[in-house]
Amino acid sequence: MSDHLHETARELADKGMAINDIRQAVLSRTFEDATGKRVLVMTPFFPFLIIGEIMNVKSDFVIIKIETTHIQEIEGQRIRIHIDDIDVFHIEEEGNPIPSFNED
Repeated sequence: MSDHLHETARELADKGMAINDIRQAVLSRTFEDATGKRVLVMTPFFPFLIIGEIMNVKSDFVIIKIETTHIQEIEGQRIRIHIDDIDVFHIEEEGNPIPSFNED
């Protein structure tokens, strides 16, 4: 976690915010800061695995334009995922790319 996210979490804790609310705020901020970047998301629910671009964050929902998933019919569509439904995620950064699976 970056220094500014640690600071945000510390400030919210100092204000007496509950740990689940702090986690949600920090995760929302993480996705907001990564708007426009590629992300890999795994959820326990359909469609389970998504690779795509973070388009927007609205409250505790992340809007992702699907690039790749195992359900070809929804590729290219936008999906709204509740932050609490995300089990694992990786935001693409320089030096830590997410592989491309679609042929260009």
